[in-house]
Amino acid sequence: DTKSWYQSAADGAKLAVARRNGVVLGFEVGGEIGFFNISAIFTLLASTLVYLSIPLLIAEAVFLYLCGESSEIYEKCERQRVNITAMSTNVACTLITAKGVFDELEDEPGAGISKASFISHVHTLFGEYQALDAEEREAMGEALFSIMDAGEEEGNQVVSFPEFVTALTSGTAMDAEDL
Repeated sequence: DTKSWYQSAADGAKLAVARRNGVVLGFEVGGEIGFFNISAIFTLLASTLVYLSIPLLIAEAVFLYLCGESSEIYEKCERQRVNITAMSTNVACTLITAKGVFDELEDEPGAGISKASFISHVHTLFGEYQALDAEEREAMGEALFSIMDAGEEEGNQVVSFPEFVTALTSGTAMDAEDL
């Protein structure tokens, strides 16, 4: 077992040779000095941004054109222009209207809307339009009431005014707290 260093005559690089059990291994020291290339970095960043945005474009195309009725809703949401002043006015008027409607639906002042009263109003509303039969109206009233009764006093079988306002303004871009 021997190890030797040789100087290469051609380029001056050192060559290491090791002999062990009849096997000769040779290693040459060498390499190149690299330089920082700013244009290569910018090219890499630009390519990465392009590659990352392609899946978003594909997803948007699927949502806009291949999802049937949901596509129409998505397109309206995506392309909607927002007018903060008009939206603020709308929320304020909705809240004023909500107070009057809540007071009308409330069983007695300060008591909130009971489950029985709410379901009765659902029966009246959807019964007039004959959109649902009695069993469906009952199930819908139960489901909607349990969703509305999920505020600060969750499960107390009474919808308070804050819970009513939350239900009324949910799904909009702006709510009472945003005013």
